[in-house]
Amino acid sequence: MIAGKKYYIEAVHREIIISDNLGVAWQLPGGLQPATGAAPIPGIYLSTSVGTEPLGFAAPPAAQTVKEGSPVSFVSVPRGVPPFGYQWLRNGVPIGGATSFRYTIPAVKSTDNDAEFELQLRNASGTIISDPAKLIVVP
Repeated sequence: MIAGKKYYIEAVHREIIISDNLGVAWQLPGGLQPATGAAPIPGIYLSTSVGTEPLGFAAPPAAQTVKEGSPVSFVSVPRGVPPFGYQWLRNGVPIGGATSFRYTIPAVKSTDNDAEFELQLRNASGTIISDPAKLIVVP
């Protein structure tokens, strides 16, 4: 496999009960077959369907005004074909570990005032960044 190149993988799955799952793994040419229980390919790299809906934000992150010491959450709802990858940015800089549709600050500080938060959203069709959502902290 070549990095950055898309590959088509087909898996046939028959559901017997509601909680059935399907895992996909790969094997290097000449390599050992994946063992039972081996880690599957992470879902972020797989898509369940091919769609035409463009990548976008059904609900982008919104500006927030909160009292100092209070928690605040920025949330976004993606639009397009899953799976999605997420990366939150603070003033244009990636926030370590902030890789979900929601980003929470447990207790805002006065130094958080006027910070701008954006969400970088990606799927197989590309990457986009939301408009900034400003955080206002009041004493």
